[in-house]
Amino acid sequence: MKKNKLLTGFLVLCMGLSLVACSSNEPEEKVEEKKIEETKAIEEKEEKVKEEKKEEEKAKAAEEEKEKDSTIISYANKKVRVTLPKDLTSFHMPAREISRYSYMEESNVLGYSLYAKDRTFTIHFSIGTDGWDSAEAASVSHNKVCKDESKMYEPCTVGEYSGYKYVVSSDKSIEYHYVLDYLVDGQDVVLTIREELRNDDDTSLLEPLLLDVVHNLKIELIGE
Repeated sequence: MKKNKLLTGFLVLCMGLSLVACSSNEPEEKVEEKKIEETKAIEEKEEKVKEEKKEEEKAKAAEEEKEKDSTIISYANKKVRVTLPKDLTSFHMPAREISRYSYMEESNVLGYSLYAKDRTFTIHFSIGTDGWDSAEAASVSHNKVCKDESKMYEPCTVGEYSGYKYVVSSDKSIEYHYVLDYLVDGQDVVLTIREELRNDDDTSLLEPLLLDVVHNLKIELIGE
């Protein structure tokens, strides 16, 4: 009888110790799992911060690139940001070989000059904005005060853009003057464009340049 009591007590003790061991192991496993989850969460947070930093740096670089190829033009108490690559060859390759080109910003106008490799021709191109509400209004105002009928604006189209132009020619050069309607956020910005070809009569060089400039041009209204 005593042996049975001793055996029963021993079994109860063993079971108790087993339960204690199980209960003590379970929290350790949970703690380990919690640590793994916390480490994973920290790593994911760090990765997210890195990605956000990369995006910020990318946006900053894009803005710097935009600033490099843009200028602010004021007209009629308004301001527009005009963006056009200063590197002409990045968007236009003339049909005839050129030796060099130049870029300038002057009096709220962006300008380019192209010089033929054989020194037979030079093209001067400039683009700006006008304060009138439309190209038609600008052309009407010009024509009212113009006394030379050859310098009066007439309707024209440049690609998908409509506007007006007049042409001036001499023995050494030919000039095309344009005013074009260019919509920005529902508002009309009037572009003023001048193309001049010197020492050559191959005017086919001018239209491709004009179209490339207008198609690569970006304008943003930035307030008054």
